[in-house]
Amino acid sequence: MVCSTEETDHVGLYMYARLPEKHQVFYYDKSTNDVLTTSEYMGRVNTSGHIQNLTITITGLLKNNSGVYSCVYISLSGARVTEKETNGVLLVVKGSVTKSRGESLTMVCTTEDADQLGLYLYARLPEKHQVLYYHKSINEVTSTTEYMGRVTTSGEIQNLTITITGLQESDS
Repeated sequence: MVCSTEETDHVGLYMYARLPEKHQVFYYDKSTNDVLTTSEYMGRVNTSGHIQNLTITITGLLKNNSGVYSCVYISLSGARVTEKETNGVLLVVKGSVTKSRGESLTMVCTTEDADQLGLYLYARLPEKHQVLYYHKSINEVTSTTEYMGRVTTSGEIQNLTITITGLQESDS
């Protein structure tokens, strides 16, 4: 997910998840670039970029992580704190899948945010690594070397179907 704003006077950024109820995921401190996560997300949130265009990756997703995630920018003016909620995404985690070597895996990634510039797909075992990046503007997939020629996509960024063929043991 990318949290973005055109304003430059923010001191920090909260990410909240909703469903079943609103709760904090993390706070990003602009002055130190520290990400302070809640215990539920400890060790699973990574950020990159500047606060005005911050890319957030949450790893190790579980079914109970499904919900609406939103960005809330924080500004200070004297003693007055201002919160501005910007973009958000709906995340649906359906569960795990078991496949054998040689089989294909098809997944559907959905978002209500048509303004997303692209989509990253990561695998997390044995350690987190990128599988592909889908470039919305040119409708093209860039996959890493180990997935080259084994990844196909169809659909639009709001409802993108990704298929990985010829699964290998190293894909798990």
